[in-house]
Amino acid sequence: MRKAIEYYKKAIAKGHINAHFNLALLYETGRGVQQDFEKAVDLYHKAAEMGDADSMYQLVRRRSQVFSLLLSVLSLKGWAYDLGQGTTRNPRKASEVTSSLLYIFSFNSSFLSCYLM
Repeated sequence: MRKAIEYYKKAIAKGHINAHFNLALLYETGRGVQQDFEKAVDLYHKAAEMGDADSMYQLVRRRSQVFSLLLSVLSLKGWAYDLGQGTTRNPRKASEVTSSLLYIFSFNSSFLSCYLM
């Protein structure tokens, strides 16, 4: 595996798009290298900028996962304020959280539709 990583790095230096993607996958999964999501995302970005569709998909997938998690957290927070579960009931705060959720959801949908069309 170390040889493969060396070759990927050499290929990246020569501008090979697939090498960016393949090395990013290794960093994302931790195969043969210490898992490093930051390096993986950086490599996906570089390959995506060069036109690699697989890297674009990985970036959209990761962004979608982050937005899904954020939506879940905010929805639980809004529910807690609305029902007074674990906090003082506060309909105004529940409404603010719901408004934030709607804004984030509409932004995420617009972002994804740009990349998936």
